[in-house]
Amino acid sequence: RLPDVQLYWQPDGELSERPSSVAFDQYRSVTGIHIVFPLSLLDQVGLSFQQAKDRRGVDQSLGGVDVQYTIHRLTLQGELTYSHLNGAVKGLARQSEWGAYAAASYAIDERWSADAWYESFADRNSASPAHDLLLGIAYRPLPAMVIKAEYLQNVGGPPVNPTGFFTSWSILF
Repeated sequence: RLPDVQLYWQPDGELSERPSSVAFDQYRSVTGIHIVFPLSLLDQVGLSFQQAKDRRGVDQSLGGVDVQYTIHRLTLQGELTYSHLNGAVKGLARQSEWGAYAAASYAIDERWSADAWYESFADRNSASPAHDLLLGIAYRPLPAMVIKAEYLQNVGGPPVNPTGFFTSWSILF
C-alpha cells in the first residue's frame, strides 16, 4: 500500500485561539508534513516534520516518529519528537524540546480493556522534564459508548497533568 501524506499550513493564529492559561505556546505560520507508512490494516509507522513560529518570535523545527503495532489483543503505540528552537527570547530554560510516550492497551474481552501509558516531556520553559504514568480500565456497554476509570501519577519533574483518579465517558456518533 502507498503511504498516506498529509501537508498542512496555518498562515496566522488559530481560528478560535485558546487562552494562554490553556495553551502555553501559541503558534503562527505553521507548515508541516506527516507521512504514514501502513504495515497492515491497523499497524503503521509515521514520520513528521514541522516549522512554526510562536507568539514570542521563537522559530521551531520539529521532527517526530510515531508507531502503532498490534499483537493479538495487545495494541502498542508510541511517539518521539524533538524540536530545535531558534530566536533571541529571554527566559527559556533550554533551546530544544523533546517528548516521548508509550501506550499499551489490552482487550480483555469485547467490552473490557486495560490501558497503561507513560509520557515524558522536556518543555522549553522548564529545566527538568515532566514524567506521567497512567493506568486505567475501559468498559464498552454499547458499541458506541466507552466508560473509563484511570489513575494518573506524576513521577518526576514539573507536573503537566494533575495527579489523581479520573473517570470519563464518551459516546461516538
